[in-house]
Amino acid sequence: MAIRIITDSTADLPKEQREAWGIDTAPLGVVFDGKLYLQDIDMTLEDFYERLASSKEIPSTAQVNPEAFAELFAPIVEAGDQALVICVSSGLSGTCQSAMIAKESFPPGSVYVVDSRNVTIGAALLVARAVEKRDAGAPIEQIASELEDMSQRVVMYAIINDLSYPHKGGRLPAVGLHVLGVLDIKPIVSIWNGVANSAGLARGMRGAYRWIADRAAKEGIDERYGVAFGHTNAPHLMPLLEAAVFPKGTDLSVLRHPVGMVLGAHAGPGSVAMAYIKK
Repeated sequence: MAIRIITDSTADLPKEQREAWGIDTAPLGVVFDGKLYLQDIDMTLEDFYERLASSKEIPSTAQVNPEAFAELFAPIVEAGDQALVICVSSGLSGTCQSAMIAKESFPPGSVYVVDSRNVTIGAALLVARAVEKRDAGAPIEQIASELEDMSQRVVMYAIINDLSYPHKGGRLPAVGLHVLGVLDIKPIVSIWNGVANSAGLARGMRGAYRWIADRAAKEGIDERYGVAFGHTNAPHLMPLLEAAVFPKGTDLSVLRHPVGMVLGAHAGPGSVAMAYIKK
């Protein structure tokens, strides 16, 4: 009996990584002008950021429905295997609830659903651990239990570089946009405990890198799980943040990949983020 790992597309794992790990993906999408685009199916990430830059409004997002999950589960269960689903935080999307609804149509023990309580690179850390444990021969119950523990401690910090996007999304009034822009203040957003919150403010990108480095040092990183860095169409920013956190380099496992359409729609291009599991 094999374990098949499924995640939704908000984990933002590149295609090559998903294929290497044997991961199945349930795609979320964004809606521009009333039309739904699924990441890597209807629109590439490069095309998305180009479209986002020219759009006057922030696109809405579309969750995965129960029927889509059921279509993924059916061949796995019919083959006598088990499905382990790792979803975007239920506090950010109804996708996890859709997976839970679909699960009820299958025999007990054939489908396990884990709420990552995070998104993008934060959720990717859970997926990486699930792959590691699966490949080591751990039973699905043990893997799901460890992921549940990780989900209580995973945190992501993202630096919002272009303030026009939270302004377009209605989260930053015009006065705040002007003041923060003049002072070169960068908001830092956290995904923690399943929801997004304002974590702090820093002067300039270098100040924001130091803010995250200080926070990571204070909270402590559980080194068993490594760390992850991501960016929204700004790969040159990742090594700068990584160098601030690890000025002498690190022996930890590190995931580095782009942030996809769903979170990118809210953060806007030019943002950079780090995720880790707190001690």
